[in-house]
Amino acid sequence: MTSERDLDHVLDRWMDDGPTVVADRVIATAMTDVHTTRQRGARWVLLKELFMTMKPAVTVLGVAAVAIVAIAAFQILAGGEGIGAPRVLTADDLATIVLPADDGPEGMRHDITYDDERTLIRPIISVTGTDAVPYLEQPGFVAGRYTEFSDDLTGLLSWGALFETPEDAQRSLALYAEEVQSDDGYALDNRAGVDFGDEGAFYDATDPANETLVILWRNGNLVLAAGTYGPFDPDELRSIAKAMDDRAN
Repeated sequence: MTSERDLDHVLDRWMDDGPTVVADRVIATAMTDVHTTRQRGARWVLLKELFMTMKPAVTVLGVAAVAIVAIAAFQILAGGEGIGAPRVLTADDLATIVLPADDGPEGMRHDITYDDERTLIRPIISVTGTDAVPYLEQPGFVAGRYTEFSDDLTGLLSWGALFETPEDAQRSLALYAEEVQSDDGYALDNRAGVDFGDEGAFYDATDPANETLVILWRNGNLVLAAGTYGPFDPDELRSIAKAMDDRAN
């Protein structure tokens, strides 16, 4: 059997001459001494073909390594967040995302602000008492906040609930969407998509006597809502909701 030193000598000759010069017998000798581990389902690659592609592959790997180092350095300088990484929201962010008490629509007064678990039950009108427990004990709830404004004819609710994961928020969104559309809830049977957030809709009613409007959507792990009653301009409501979503990004 050829010794390991002999194999090193053979490979040195190949590196000097190149794969187009070295004879087939040299390749055969190398194939005899290279030890490989057999893996289930793997296709064997001829060592001669491997040698012929090794030199350009080394160049490609070098370029890739430089790119990886550059990306890692950029991420470190950017504060540890990856390229395009979503913003990580906290409970403190809700004070600016939800419409602030001193920034309500013109002509409307601020009525109330809550920032505890009561947030979870605020959009629910179809159940009371112990029936409200599933809404108050939603998995993954972190924090919530809502503000309310009104004038003599209309009212406005700006609302947000933060969850641990987008999956938790998605379950919560479905819960409130059911309430908005159900006959026992808001009975808003018209639904139109919105062009912000990850998913959500603009809801209103076919019945002209029902002047309630609700925009309900999810932005990552945050569920948001803006709703009005009375003769409120739908475009103004959409603008308020869009501003909330922008502040969440």
